[in-house]
Amino acid sequence: MNEPLVFEGAAAPECLDDSGAALILRVNNDSDLDAEEGEFVRLQSWWPDATHPRLLPIMGRRVRVTVEVLETVEEMHGRETESERLDREGLQARVVAYQENGGVA
Repeated sequence: MNEPLVFEGAAAPECLDDSGAALILRVNNDSDLDAEEGEFVRLQSWWPDATHPRLLPIMGRRVRVTVEVLETVEEMHGRETESERLDREGLQARVVAYQENGGVA
């Protein structure tokens, strides 16, 4: 299995929309803050009453987000619907085309 992806940094508010019902926090790696390129994760929450009980308490605080591979695409194929397969293959084809085009959409 792959090593987990770990992001450590401030959970910075990126977007508050729909009268407060939608909240998006962005977590950059502390080491990527001044970089022109890098990786980040977004934590998104939807609460029509705008309470966001899990995200509001961490907003503005330094957090660690760990992403672990639980199973490979090959392991998932047996449970994948036709629609999911087409979506996955279409996205994979778009990524390859983007890379082959020198990063130009």
